Amino acid sequence: MVQNEFADDLLDALPDRSEFETREEYLAYLCATVRKSKEEVRRAKHLNDNLIRIMRERANQQRNLRPKKDHDGYIVLYSQQWQDRDGNGQTVKAWKSLLQTPYDAGISYTSLLDTIRKDLYPVMADLGIYQKHDEEHNGAYPVFDGDIPQNILYKWFYRANFRAGLWEMEIYTTDNLSVPLARQPARNQQIDIKNGKGK
Repeated sequence: MVQNEFADDLLDALPDRSEFETREEYLAYLCATVRKSKEEVRRAKHLNDNLIRIMRERANQQRNLRPKKDHDGYIVLYSQQWQDRDGNGQTVKAWKSLLQTPYDAGISYTSLLDTIRKDLYPVMADLGIYQKHDEEHNGAYPVFDGDIPQNILYKWFYRANFRAGLWEMEIYTTDNLSVPLARQPARNQQIDIKNGKGK
């Protein structure tokens, strides 16, 4: 059985039941401790959400993505045809693309992974990707019976681009992406994500 170190530390920090005169006093102490812990978690989450929002807005400002407060900060830097191999070793046609996130490359991968995963589904839908492999199947080209169905994200790698200062994802899909103007790098123009047109 895997031990939860956080739970063990929490239990070790609690006073012994014998330090309280009644069971009710002990339960009241435990309830107050839980309430305090929940409040600390809520404050930490709020702070984290604010830091992520500020980081995204700064990255959008630097890349001239407008409106900087509304754009999620994900853009496609390039997309190209690619040859890959399926599970039988057969050559298959695929697409390789580079997706840039709004997150600073100096922040650790493990700190951002859950945030990027959460962000990814609306971005995928915007790019015409309708399905993503589970983490354990990352890299396995999908098996199809007959025609290839909707576009599938089947392989991805994360990389810190220190020149650009942002985290990026190299993604491999079974078909080409549909990249709206709002998901393309700004070309000396302001991009309005609400209507997908340049200003």
